[in-house]
Amino acid sequence: MNKTIILATSNINKINEFKAFFDSKDCKIFSFKQSEFSIDDSVEDGTTFMDNAIKKAEYISKKYNHSFPVLAEDSGLCINSLSGFPGINSSRFSLGDRNNYNEKNDHIISLMEDKQDKSAYFICCFAYIDEDKKLHKFEFKVDGLIKKNNKSTKQGFGYDPIFYYEKFDKFFSDLTMEEKNRISHRGKALNAFFDFLMGQKKHHTQ
Repeated sequence: MNKTIILATSNINKINEFKAFFDSKDCKIFSFKQSEFSIDDSVEDGTTFMDNAIKKAEYISKKYNHSFPVLAEDSGLCINSLSGFPGINSSRFSLGDRNNYNEKNDHIISLMEDKQDKSAYFICCFAYIDEDKKLHKFEFKVDGLIKKNNKSTKQGFGYDPIFYYEKFDKFFSDLTMEEKNRISHRGKALNAFFDFLMGQKKHHTQ
């Protein structure tokens, strides 16, 4: 029996990561469907990533009259020497009327020029509302450094090109999908979520 889970996101890059992860598990029990309802009308006024993930999950769950389980995600970049900036505004932070990530990344690099502490972390929060309207939460982080990336071609999306992962000596934009799903904030959350779905209830935070 196949179980359909609604993904409360319009970000095609995130959707591709979800699909790649579950395809790698060769798991046919669950299928993921992008919500036909936009989350743009949901109010993301929470003070934490988890707050906003829950708000999105509840909004989409109600739109479907709770007839499907819903998974929502909120994630972002937090830079320690910039007091956690851009934080919960990672996707909404813009330069004037521009929301181009190449420009945003260049702006962040300029802000970091005189900072000795280059440390930062990505955080990912999942809010999952099951068929019984019960909320399950998953929160994971990955540490790295903010560095200028001089490569002319960059993969990944968002802030991946300036997030350097020391253990692999790579920017996140250089990781394969397999590597990223193994060690990234979203990858860790996906692994915990998969274990949860398969009945192996492990720790939901790290």
